[in-house]
Amino acid sequence: MTAANRWIRVAVAMTVLALGLAPAAFADDDFDFADGLQIGEPYASPALKAFTIEADEGLTKNNTVVCRQGGADRRSLYTDWTTVRGNGRDLTATVTAAWDSSIGVFPTTIAAPTRCNTQVKNTANAVGWTSAAGQDYGLQVGACVIYPNGLQNTPQWCATAPDTPDGFPSDYSLVVTSAPPSNDLRANALPYGPANGQNRFDNHGSTVDGEGTPSCTLPTGQVSRYRSTVWFKYTPDKFGTATFTATPVLSDRTDTVLAAYKGTGTAQLGCDDNPADINGDAQVSVAVEKGQTYFVQVGSYYDPAFSSAVPPYHQGVFTYRVVFSTDNNDGDPEKNATDCAPDDPGRYHGNPDVFNDGIDQDCDGKDDHDGDNDGYDYDGGDCNDGDASISPKANEIAGNKIDENCDGQRPAAELAPKPGIQLYSAFVKGRGRIFGDTRISPVGPGFRIQFKCTGRGCGAKRKKTIVVGSQKSVRTHWTNRRILKAGAAFEISVWQPNANRIGVYQRSSVAKGNRAKTRTCDLQPTSPDGVAFTRTRCGKR
Repeated sequence: MTAANRWIRVAVAMTVLALGLAPAAFADDDFDFADGLQIGEPYASPALKAFTIEADEGLTKNNTVVCRQGGADRRSLYTDWTTVRGNGRDLTATVTAAWDSSIGVFPTTIAAPTRCNTQVKNTANAVGWTSAAGQDYGLQVGACVIYPNGLQNTPQWCATAPDTPDGFPSDYSLVVTSAPPSNDLRANALPYGPANGQNRFDNHGSTVDGEGTPSCTLPTGQVSRYRSTVWFKYTPDKFGTATFTATPVLSDRTDTVLAAYKGTGTAQLGCDDNPADINGDAQVSVAVEKGQTYFVQVGSYYDPAFSSAVPPYHQGVFTYRVVFSTDNNDGDPEKNATDCAPDDPGRYHGNPDVFNDGIDQDCDGKDDHDGDNDGYDYDGGDCNDGDASISPKANEIAGNKIDENCDGQRPAAELAPKPGIQLYSAFVKGRGRIFGDTRISPVGPGFRIQFKCTGRGCGAKRKKTIVVGSQKSVRTHWTNRRILKAGAAFEISVWQPNANRIGVYQRSSVAKGNRAKTRTCDLQPTSPDGVAFTRTRCGKR
């Protein structure tokens, strides 16, 4: 009921009394029609003399239940009823009146109060009790009287008997306050969960624990201040986005403001007031990390410019919830859709695999095995996992028939020693060119030297092979005194079989006009066994 409606009722009651008529009872004169009272908001009653007492109403002469204080049975006269809903915490109802007052707290019926108290005039009359969440309690306020000469005789004020109540008791004020919730302090924050669920909370009695007047700066630049803060905490078990929401329960008129913090930090990750709708959601979305605790502060909008006749901020009931979403549970570089282990940040494609640990860190379907501890396995390019000297990082040794760096090649080495070939010729007029001895030096054991003659002037002896023994050089007369015609040539090849060595080739020919022509090449093995060769790096002179 609004304050304006209550003043209309007072005016009606006083008009009736001025006309000498019997006072008519108001609706909340009866327990069953009591006004609902919000915790923390003051209640102003009309003149109490306009109220009567019901049959079997506790604390009145119609009932044996009394408020026993100071050795006297104290009762209530001209009773007014309101109700308040419990929030699970200690509540205190306080009456202030210009006459001796009585107040009783009734949980279910008008017959027996849970608590009661009386007080002399102009003194706050308070009664406290532990409420049950969601339980409605009837509050009975009346003039405190005693009946020293029997219930059928004239009552006296409780304070200074045998004074008799005179005049009609005026209106009174009543307010119900709440003990602060357990999470009034950040250190006592309650879990915000469950994730994707919704909870109901009452922040009546909450304070600001040394926070001053917190504020929220909105994207528009508007600054919203708030008070009556309570704290929640949330620790996700995955990486993702958490959306925190606080929504007022419309009947309580709580304008919620919400702010989120990371760990013990004081910087807001985000805040919201929803200034366009005082009954709308206050909502903040935050990117959250697995295992990190986040604190959520929910308060009530505060504006000191409000009229003093209206509470400067509202405490009340709100619902709160968190909605968690993610496409990357573990926060590694790969999203859930392709990650072989969405909840393990140490496993994703491209992550180096730890050898021999039984875990597939790189998501290739198996644990990499490094049998020789050279830092590579077969899939990583190691072509011999049993030899630590062979891996993609090894230096290639030419000529040893081994692919040390696993590039698929076994390069040949130069012959050692590398021989030179000397074969001289002279011009013979009208006949061609005459050749002398061939000298090859230096040579090594097992070298093969092949001579081949092609073209006119070669005669019957066209091919010869020499196997080198222990000598350091070879000199042969096989080419000596042979006269070759234009187009004919001696071909000399030197190689080392089964050694993967680069041999030497020289072609000494007779060109047009009987000119001498020499061509040299490398003999590159086509396989490491050194039995077949191809000529490379050929040059002329």
